[in-house]
Amino acid sequence: MWIKYPVILLSFLIFALIQVSFLPHFLIVGQFPGLVFALFFVVVFFEDQQEYVTGICSALAAGFLLDIIGPFSFGYHIIFLLLVFGILKTVTYFLKERTHSYLFFYFIPMFLASFALHYAFLRAMAQMPHLELQITRNFFIALLYNAPAASLLFYIYKKIYFLFNNKKQLRLF
Repeated sequence: MWIKYPVILLSFLIFALIQVSFLPHFLIVGQFPGLVFALFFVVVFFEDQQEYVTGICSALAAGFLLDIIGPFSFGYHIIFLLLVFGILKTVTYFLKERTHSYLFFYFIPMFLASFALHYAFLRAMAQMPHLELQITRNFFIALLYNAPAASLLFYIYKKIYFLFNNKKQLRLF
């Protein structure tokens, strides 16, 4: 199913353009939803256990776009998203090992923890000489602003994923 990769890359590009051009007009305390990070997280969350190509390509594409639109040197987001990919792949392996399902109450805590790690990583890179990590109200507003966007992407991607990956047939052999 080779068409999946261009569609995912095009989705990242469209979400990056929306994130840069449209969403800054809807700031709440200087925060707007990070659609590229949310889409990356959803794609990796729904990836099959034996498949790593989609997650690595998604991490590289999302990291590249975030590095282009971000204020930091090139490569920070790519490295961070590859790290998140590895952690998420390990955690979802143990969760799906038992249930073989994609439950929302597994998704949202892992997304919030990953977003908090992403936020702390960006704050640490911005304040490298001082290295003061403070949890401010902007962090909580960013968390509350990104959670609904990620939840909406979760349900949309889940519908699309199960539409194309319906594996509920009886296997006799």
